[in-house]
Amino acid sequence: MGFRLRKLYADIVGKDGTLVIAYATEVQAFGLSQAPSGIEYYSANGDRLIQRGLCLSSVDEILDAGSHKDFAFEVDGDRVELTTQPLHCDFSPACPDELGFRWQCLHAKNESTLRRSSDQPSQLEGIGYIDYVELTRAPRALRLSTLDWGRLHLQGGSIVFTKVTRTRGAEFAAACIWRDDQEKPVQITEFHLEHPDAAPLQLRLQTPQGEVIATLMPERVLHHGGAADNARFPSLVERAFYSLIAGPINESRWLSRVHCDALGNGWAVHESVRFSH
Repeated sequence: MGFRLRKLYADIVGKDGTLVIAYATEVQAFGLSQAPSGIEYYSANGDRLIQRGLCLSSVDEILDAGSHKDFAFEVDGDRVELTTQPLHCDFSPACPDELGFRWQCLHAKNESTLRRSSDQPSQLEGIGYIDYVELTRAPRALRLSTLDWGRLHLQGGSIVFTKVTRTRGAEFAAACIWRDDQEKPVQITEFHLEHPDAAPLQLRLQTPQGEVIATLMPERVLHHGGAADNARFPSLVERAFYSLIAGPINESRWLSRVHCDALGNGWAVHESVRFSH
């Protein structure tokens, strides 16, 4: 029986630090298909609201829609729309075949607007990010150990990084820097992120022009604990299905303020995921 997971992820950070995450997922495993989608709200005062819903377009329709990647959802009888104007895109690093993994950064940086047909606040404007992940092997089968991911939006550009390690076998690490004053981004395979429990964190990237250091100072812990918590997966059946294909996963996600001598200040959304077997 085959396995395939496809996920479109988007986020937007407002000027006050309000964060909204939107995602559309398609999963096929054990002869079953699911399409969990939804919106996650993290207000500037620390409140968290997760709403499951229906994405009104398929993953393929969104991927094929051109440079503007727009989402629309129906959640709790409300229509939620995310529209984007891309600023930095796109980044598609090669990944070892044995991982059965594909990561594509569709918008490293964009101007985003989130609108709701009802409820307050009805609109949020900010700087956003969109990526696409595809797995053709279940995370449990991949023997994943850690995943560290982040996107940094700064005054002079953007930085995106992903690093995947396994208990054995090939690993994957890729990063990219977009400078507003340069036409082409700089792709990087050598970088170091300090232990996620450290505060502040330092991300060190080796570029042809020298080392770039970004210091991440956590503003808020967005989530810490099991990835398949009750808010994200209210159904016991869904939680059991997720645990079967992924195994126990502990996730820490932060919204951080960032300082980088090369690119200035800004916001970062980043996470550290630890897999158990």
